[in-house]
Amino acid sequence: MSLRLRWALFLAVKDFLQQRENRRILKQLNRVYGEEQDEGERNLAKAMKGRLRRLTDREEW
Repeated sequence: MSLRLRWALFLAVKDFLQQRENRRILKQLNRVYGEEQDEGERNLAKAMKGRLRRLTDREEW
């Protein structure tokens, strides 16, 4: 097998594996962020935002 053919095969396999990994990550992200928040999660997020806002208001930029 020539060096050029080996290099082309290497690049093709590398691209395939990278695309497969990207699809896996995307699937996980969709599973995590695709779900609707329940009432408890919404209340927690609201409380956390308020706490963060109060903390950052005291800081000088």
